[in-house]
Amino acid sequence: MAAVERIVLVHGSVVGGRATWREQRRSVTEEAELVVLERPGFPPGPLEAVDFEPHAEWVAERLEEGDHLVSVARLAEREEGDEGGPPRPDVPPEGKEEA
Repeated sequence: MAAVERIVLVHGSVVGGRATWREQRRSVTEEAELVVLERPGFPPGPLEAVDFEPHAEWVAERLEEGDHLVSVARLAEREEGDEGGPPRPDVPPEGKEEA
């Protein structure tokens, strides 16, 4: 079995990659390069609408042969008939106020 050269970490829909993978970044190993992707629409970049299909393509474009991909996602709570996308980090869910 070949050694993993790059571990690529992709965050979900709540915060950016640096915050999501804070603990994993602290345990960097010399055996593999740790790559933390910052998806478009999340801090530290400008906030914008989040769409998973284009983001999947965006992630795929950044992968190299042999990469080990690790991701985390939070499933959005949806009401019946809700066609909306995942929650945005800067907009509290309807009916809920920010703490």
